[in-house]
Amino acid sequence: MTSEHDVFNKIRNLSTSERQKGDLFERFIMYYLKKDPVYANIIEDIWQYKDWPDLPEKWIHDNSGIDLVAKTYTGEYWAIQCKFYQNPPIRKQHIISFISDSQKEFTVNGEKKTFVYRLFVTTMNELGPQVDKAIKDIPNFGVLYLKGMEQASIDWSQFIGV
Repeated sequence: MTSEHDVFNKIRNLSTSERQKGDLFERFIMYYLKKDPVYANIIEDIWQYKDWPDLPEKWIHDNSGIDLVAKTYTGEYWAIQCKFYQNPPIRKQHIISFISDSQKEFTVNGEKKTFVYRLFVTTMNELGPQVDKAIKDIPNFGVLYLKGMEQASIDWSQFIGV
């Protein structure tokens, strides 16, 4: 069976730039969130930030933190940031820009909304003491670590087409 590590290697090998690597990892996370039973039962739809149908026009060039937007079956929205890092530590600034960007109000069908949950996704198994301290008291904030992805029983061969 193809593992998430096989997918990570393929992403690294196929990518010709850091932007392309990030884009492919975002697609990997979209697939994961649609297939993993924990998330698949919550998330109705998910988009890359640039493809989010309700993306406010004024946000297009004013975002450094949100990579994906998910809509739950209850009509709420999640902001998701994805970090495809091997060794460099996650910096506190990554979290701060994500929190800042995900606190903005937006409109869906004339109704004002905010992100009710923030999910930070990383290919590492820890964030480090500075980041842990920074996120400790942030409400409605979760982290999906590599070990969580490793525990999922997902057939990754369909994702990478092998």
